[in-house]
Amino acid sequence: MVNTKVTSQFQPVANPSAWHSSRYKNNKEWLVKLSPEHSRELRAAVNRHKDVPEDAVHALTANDFPLPTLGPVLQRLRDEIVDGKGFAIVQGLPTADYSPRDLVVAYWAVAQHIGNVQVTNKYGHLIGHVKNHGRDPKHPQTRLYSTNAAQPFHCDRGADIIGLCCVQQAKSGGLSSWASSAAVYNELVIQRPDVIQTLSEPFFTDRKGEIPEGKKGYYAMPIVHCHNGLITVNYGGEFIQSAQKNFSQLPRLTQEQVEAMTLLEQTAASDDFRMDYDLQPGDMQFINNHTILHARSAFEDWEDEKDGGKRHLLRTWISPPNGRPLPEVFGEQWASMEPGNRGGIRVPGVKPHISLAADK
Repeated sequence: MVNTKVTSQFQPVANPSAWHSSRYKNNKEWLVKLSPEHSRELRAAVNRHKDVPEDAVHALTANDFPLPTLGPVLQRLRDEIVDGKGFAIVQGLPTADYSPRDLVVAYWAVAQHIGNVQVTNKYGHLIGHVKNHGRDPKHPQTRLYSTNAAQPFHCDRGADIIGLCCVQQAKSGGLSSWASSAAVYNELVIQRPDVIQTLSEPFFTDRKGEIPEGKKGYYAMPIVHCHNGLITVNYGGEFIQSAQKNFSQLPRLTQEQVEAMTLLEQTAASDDFRMDYDLQPGDMQFINNHTILHARSAFEDWEDEKDGGKRHLLRTWISPPNGRPLPEVFGEQWASMEPGNRGGIRVPGVKPHISLAADK
């Protein structure tokens, strides 16, 4: 018999981060369009650093990119992502007017005005290149962003805010989707509080070879957290399933855990909760990794470079100075818990840097 009693620890939340898709599907207040003045400011800021070598771009901060009118817009957007609905899309970055190098610098400038950027992978990339590198999605150390496979609803491991900048669309597919994890939590805590109880217990999670100094190749962490009166969701089903395959010494997932993960994903993917958006070149998507679950559909690239070539997005993991309080267990993932300086992947011997090429 299913337990329908709501526990005292887990109660429905009522705040701007808990929304249903009907609230925003026909309301475009989450779209921010760059004005001609914004574009001129950004271009001028990038031009100041034409002679900065690739290995020094990562040292440039928001102070190096003066954006008199765009900067305040980005800071208001950051605050809405942290304390409000948790997502926004900025339209109109003129990607065709930038060289590949300058486009990376422009996106770095935008990200710096939102917060401090953290390392996104074991290669030390501060800006990750989301592209199909032909890797096997089933390989134990493959992260799905480097393939063209679908990515079910999940959270990233190393971010407060996830940023994406679309450089090139796929020939077909690659649809971006997201849902309020707070609203998904509300639905489950009312309909299936036993599932929320299961999700609040530790799940063993694979690091996929991205192992900080002194840590094991896996760690244990709950999916749902109640901390300082806030509900935070941190879900990576791919990494949980990978731990089951790669570490035979770990306990097997229980039937209750499998059901809980399935219901979490299914609820997020349902029409009542899911938002969809087809990112166009020049679109920048920003989401709160603690209050939003996100997904991507499978895609097919263009065969010929002259037709468009490979789907290509730039990704950042951003730590804003006003990030929400998080439970100490997040220290299993992150080297620091200090808002504005937390998140990312730290691998011994690898220095943070910006790679201008999508080679890994």
